[in-house]
Amino acid sequence: MKHQFIFSLFLTLQLLFNISVKAQSTKDLAIQKKEEAIQLEDSGDYIKAFKLLTEAKKLYPGNIIILYELSCWYYDQKQYKNAITTLDSLKKDDDCFDKVYQLLGNSYDRLKNKKVAEAIYNEGLKRYPESGCLNLEKGIMLNNEGDVEAIQYFEKGIEVEPNFPSNYYWASKFFCRSDEALWGMFYGEIFINLEPHSKRTVEISKLLFETYKSQLLFNSSGNITMSFSTRVVNPIKEFNKSSLATVYEPAFKYAVKDENEINLNTLNKIKQLFLEYYSTRGLDRSYPNVLLDYQVQIEKSGNIEAYNYSVFKNADVITFNNWLSNNPKKWELFTKWIASNPLKIDYRKKFNRSQF
Repeated sequence: MKHQFIFSLFLTLQLLFNISVKAQSTKDLAIQKKEEAIQLEDSGDYIKAFKLLTEAKKLYPGNIIILYELSCWYYDQKQYKNAITTLDSLKKDDDCFDKVYQLLGNSYDRLKNKKVAEAIYNEGLKRYPESGCLNLEKGIMLNNEGDVEAIQYFEKGIEVEPNFPSNYYWASKFFCRSDEALWGMFYGEIFINLEPHSKRTVEISKLLFETYKSQLLFNSSGNITMSFSTRVVNPIKEFNKSSLATVYEPAFKYAVKDENEINLNTLNKIKQLFLEYYSTRGLDRSYPNVLLDYQVQIEKSGNIEAYNYSVFKNADVITFNNWLSNNPKKWELFTKWIASNPLKIDYRKKFNRSQF
């Protein structure tokens, strides 16, 4: 009798184990299908992607990641009402995350229902105040309305999620077109480092170059007029002021003193002299800056010239290609180095205007 009980218990446990293993393998298969679907979407095969997502949904019902990816598929196919239906249900899930609110708000925005979209972003920000993507969406909405408060959301997004590139992109565009272009130049160059290969990178590369040209004006007498920021002091000895803006232009004036125009070649020289001044005069200690400190690291590696050309290469393709044809080895060494040593920004090491 005792042996019969033990044998029965063994069979029960074996059955439960088999059921558990089967359930786990089913879930794993669903996740695998979801990953394959994402790859298919990236390659433009939306029909097969949808097939795999619906199969994954059946295998693992209620999985929020699979349902979110299905919502992304609907959104990409402009089936915004279907996306909204799915996303509305995900808001109630305990495992909900900020991108659910982002996609939901974007779906309403695509349907021209901006009031509901804004309400969704606000609801999401209340639930996830540390979200870079929700601060981004609220900022874009305000920016499209011409509201200068947009920059508060872009910079908040930079503060709370420093590795998220899009807020740098929008902050750079905002400031480069203002009388505080200095901040746009820093945000823009950080953006290029975080997102080095996109259409937006081309746009910001051109914007930064044009900003340097518009903020550095040379006249026939050899005098230079700068207007990077309204928060500037002079002379150079006043480096004990509280803002980075108060030291940037005097240091830049030192770097530009031997030039009479801005192009890719002179800008490379100017930026190298500025960096030398920054690192040898103690500004790196008084005004630590994650971007400039990274440039110092690049300079020590012997790659600063190639780096400077890479930042502005989209602004003057002919000049860049001429430099490249004369310096193929420098470019090869730089691309290898930067692939292994990208700009690292985190909560401990980051750049935000509020720091200065």
